[in-house]
Amino acid sequence: MPAHKHTRTSPNPPDNLKLEQIATDKLLLTWSHPISGFWNSYDITYYNTSVLASVILPNTTSQFTIRSCIPGVICTVNITSVSGNYHSETKHTTIQTCPPVATNISITASNTTCVHGTIIYVGQGIIHFYSLTWGFHRSKLVPYYTHTTHFNICGLQAGAEYEINVVSLAGNVSSTTNKSTSAHTGPSSRHLTTSSSCVCCFVLVSICVLLCACFYMCVAIMLVVIVWFLPVAYDVTDTNPPTTLVIVTSQPLESEFGISSDSVVMMS
Repeated sequence: MPAHKHTRTSPNPPDNLKLEQIATDKLLLTWSHPISGFWNSYDITYYNTSVLASVILPNTTSQFTIRSCIPGVICTVNITSVSGNYHSETKHTTIQTCPPVATNISITASNTTCVHGTIIYVGQGIIHFYSLTWGFHRSKLVPYYTHTTHFNICGLQAGAEYEINVVSLAGNVSSTTNKSTSAHTGPSSRHLTTSSSCVCCFVLVSICVLLCACFYMCVAIMLVVIVWFLPVAYDVTDTNPPTTLVIVTSQPLESEFGISSDSVVMMS
């Protein structure tokens, strides 16, 4: 009687792996079942620099959520179909997770053309650079330093307000949201000089107008006084004083004309 030997072949691997980030610390792995054959489970292992976890899932499953991921790291996932003690060919996929968002950004100093600020991040995750944007498509990359990162932005317009946006970068991936703050540059000295000159001109013009008003007021008062007192002065100092007729004769009036001296009259 011939001997019968039972053996099992390796199952076909899953297909169409897809790994996407659905939250700051969560990844979603999806796949499709093998096109043929038999398998009774899936073996999934995921890690970044070291193994994070390994899990066995039933053969009816086609997705798995990976939790507690570190932001800004490269995460790799391996998956195989399992049939008995046999594993299929390993399929793997990799994703760069989004870096964390900066905790705070603040402007600490500024002048007419530059602003200086700090970016602070407190928490777990990997950040390589900060991307700063402001104005019309102006941008700058600033290397990340642990906890506090300092930056300078120059070439700004004097006396202007800018909104500065900060995005975290890890590899070629940016954070899903950004932090922003407002920055003000100081006015230029030329503007200050112009303003001072305008103020001085205004003061001088005001003084001239006031002096002119005082002068015309004095002239008007003098005219009123002259017009008011002129009739009185004319009555007191008459230009036609009375005329006195004095008759001088060497003979008495009585004997010459038969007029009494008492009858001499002053005529005006």
